[in-house]
Amino acid sequence: MATEPIVVKSFDAMKQYRRGDAYVFNSPTEESWGRGKVVFSGFRVENCLPFIVNGSVEFEQGARLGLLVVTGDVTAPRTRLRCSQMLVAGDVDTQGSPLHITGGASYAENIWASWIQTHGNLTVDHGLFATRSVKVAGSLRAGSCEVNEFLRVGRDLICSGDMHLGGGVRVSGDCAAGTLFWSRLEPPVLRKRYDFHCMVPSQGDPHRAYWQERFDGVLPAKGCYQSMVMAVGAEAGRLLRMKKWSPVERMMIETARVAYHRRGSLSRPEWVIAKLTRLYDTEARAREEIQRLVKEAVNGE
Repeated sequence: MATEPIVVKSFDAMKQYRRGDAYVFNSPTEESWGRGKVVFSGFRVENCLPFIVNGSVEFEQGARLGLLVVTGDVTAPRTRLRCSQMLVAGDVDTQGSPLHITGGASYAENIWASWIQTHGNLTVDHGLFATRSVKVAGSLRAGSCEVNEFLRVGRDLICSGDMHLGGGVRVSGDCAAGTLFWSRLEPPVLRKRYDFHCMVPSQGDPHRAYWQERFDGVLPAKGCYQSMVMAVGAEAGRLLRMKKWSPVERMMIETARVAYHRRGSLSRPEWVIAKLTRLYDTEARAREEIQRLVKEAVNGE
């Protein structure tokens, strides 16, 4: 049975939870450690000290914090969430409001926000979803990525899954992902190496007849993306000799050619494998660090 949430209604009420140079909120349940909830209700939380939460946390009026460590989920409904660093074992959901991380490397399982800005590295175990823009000064590593507007990454962009990108993209380092779903006329700006399983028009693209005409009837009349990519990849040598392609179309054909030659194989370049391995290692270390910091704080070590 879950315990009642801890409800904090004022800054003065927070003082009882201060332990040394941090605020520690321990909300376990009888069933599972770290599944309870802390709710900051009726005021905006502004404090630079670390917040260590054993459970989930909700900031009803938003927050401006230092280090935020949470074993559960973080919600900030319709209001800005700002912190210097974030280590969250569960999901972060600002319900359509901004997320701003001003400091070091951060981690979460999933993130939903209107726009996301971080001055360090950001690792997202599963999915990153932004209805507007994402700006990451360091490297962005994620399971999958969906950004409706602009995406800018100062170093590497590495996704173990697919990317759905609706706006412009600028990546200063290496870039690797599964399928890149692309909806713009201009290509992404990728400063260094890149590798995708394939690059295709956005899902639900209504202009199938247009693509049929552009690719000289190569595309099958029906079928999934994979069958289309294989069809284009098989004819890539001939298609690339034509002069009519836009930069985006040429990039799609080139990635289809690579996918065709890799068919039936999971092979990726060594640099991609190394960066994906680093992604998985970073995720594992982050989860371990969350558990260590919370246990030390809760047990008073």
